[in-house]
Amino acid sequence: MSPKHLAPTLILCLLTVALQADYFTQPTETPDKNKWQTGPAAFPPIEEIAALPGQDRPVYGIYLWGSEYERAHKEIEKMGVRSLRISGPAYEADEALKIAAKNDVEVMYTVDNQSVWPEYRKKRKRPAFDSDEEYQESIQKTYIAFLDKYGPNGTLYEGTNLQSPIAAIEVLNEPNYQYVIPDRQPRAEVEAEREALYAKVLPAVSEVVRNHPNSLPLVGFSCGGGGSTRADYRFVEGVYENGGDQIAETYDIFSTHPYTHGAPPEAYKIKPWGPVAVPGNTLAMRELLDSHGGLKPIWWTEVGYEIGHEYGGKFKDKPGKEENLINPDQHAAYVIRTYLMAMRQGVQRVHIMHLHDTDNYNSGIIDRGTFAWRPTGHAIKNITTLMPNAKLTSAQSDGENDTFIYEFIGDHTQSHEADTIVAWSLLGPQQVEIDVDAQGDVTVYDMVGNEKQVPVKNGKVSLEIGPYPIYIKTDS
Repeated sequence: MSPKHLAPTLILCLLTVALQADYFTQPTETPDKNKWQTGPAAFPPIEEIAALPGQDRPVYGIYLWGSEYERAHKEIEKMGVRSLRISGPAYEADEALKIAAKNDVEVMYTVDNQSVWPEYRKKRKRPAFDSDEEYQESIQKTYIAFLDKYGPNGTLYEGTNLQSPIAAIEVLNEPNYQYVIPDRQPRAEVEAEREALYAKVLPAVSEVVRNHPNSLPLVGFSCGGGGSTRADYRFVEGVYENGGDQIAETYDIFSTHPYTHGAPPEAYKIKPWGPVAVPGNTLAMRELLDSHGGLKPIWWTEVGYEIGHEYGGKFKDKPGKEENLINPDQHAAYVIRTYLMAMRQGVQRVHIMHLHDTDNYNSGIIDRGTFAWRPTGHAIKNITTLMPNAKLTSAQSDGENDTFIYEFIGDHTQSHEADTIVAWSLLGPQQVEIDVDAQGDVTVYDMVGNEKQVPVKNGKVSLEIGPYPIYIKTDS
């Protein structure tokens, strides 16, 4: 059976990445291969998450540069993605932002120092300035100039009848890493400098943004290391220690980047200091922020998974990083499960790194030259079709026996009744019985949109599940 949502460019895609005929046939994965393990999931209570209001945009997002969106926006529209993270020089994103505005696509823009001027590439980091104060003044000027042009009523939209598509602006990219203060030893010393600096920068940016007539919500922290190292947790602790609880007043949305480096989004990555998992770290982060009065909406503004060069990745595999690599089918499964796991944890947006292979990281959803879709593109198209405005309502299995079975309202803007069940297992295949509120047959979809009819017996369907998520439509 051919996938339901194949793009016209699939023939080109097949030259490097074969798309399976269907994904009902589940693979068997070995935990030892990528040095991860399964175990109990640390989630907020399901009732707490189910009680959250539906969002005006679904969680499904992509991270890319403005010039890339300008070239490939039609492919993103086909996938049904309506939320983007854009970063890089703002002066190169003018047309991209106009296209996003026309298409009602939400943009979160990451604004780095000097990003509105050509000097951005040369005078961006803290060492280019004589003092913290001079650096802060430069950042404040950058944000004022950005809002003047790109914020609501910005000059970019004059005479166009367009509204700014930018929903929020992120204050720097991974300021706990080398992007603001370069790496050096001892590491603890440079980490302390980064924490102290960001505790000054965030209030300085907040001051000018809050007082600007074209003000936008601020996304704070944008930490790296949220998945397998907990570097984000250390950074947030340090910023609050330097800036006090008033830091909570300087941002509207909290962001982090929960990379797992080859491990599934639900699993524990085995590190020298012990196992680390995204759900446990997210729960701990929620508690840390809440202790300072700063628990805000959480966005994962960057997260991704890397395929091997042998599967069509643009860049050669990095020596010593083999354990981080997965194949394109796993990539599709991990991305979709990241979206689903985000919803389970109350995370409102996820921006997948990256539209194309970039920065020596083979995480692309489509080919840069041909726009051919990898399996992930088809899987994203499928979830946005089946659940365009998803809202989690309950769990039949919340990670027990490494099995996840969740009930959703597929489009909360149109209905208040759960009509879609999504099921998968970290290891597979497993035969399970799933409760359904239906009679006769129900339609079951695989990860990329193939469908089949399955009989309901005594209020249950019997299905084989595994790493590739499957969807059950109970309203069919």
